[in-house]
Amino acid sequence: MLNRPPLRDYSRSRAVVMGTWDYVYLLSVPAIGNSLERMVSMLTGPLCGWPEDRVLVLTNERGPGDLADRLVTAFEDVIDVALFYYVGHGQIDMDNQLCLGLAGSRTEANRRAPTSLQFQAVRRALL
Repeated sequence: MLNRPPLRDYSRSRAVVMGTWDYVYLLSVPAIGNSLERMVSMLTGPLCGWPEDRVLVLTNERGPGDLADRLVTAFEDVIDVALFYYVGHGQIDMDNQLCLGLAGSRTEANRRAPTSLQFQAVRRALL
């Protein structure tokens, strides 16, 4: 294999790749794990060339806990590319806002937001 230079300098970029496939209350979808693995392989492989230390992989997070803060931390030094990829269930909460499914996400409308990752938190982290 040829020893090629990186496609670009990713030192000021970050990718967060997140997937949930093992749920307690929602239908589990094992194929999601394959999708997440393929995305990470594509990003860090020869096609894209991201260094592994610039790609944060989050799998089957149980609940929101400090997840929003971890996303802020992941993206706070980004000047170039900020990439967020999520694969899993999404639900709409009582305020018509998107909630990304986590392992412990509930299906009842009044419990979706407090047990999921609210997309608004992702948006804030990217800003």
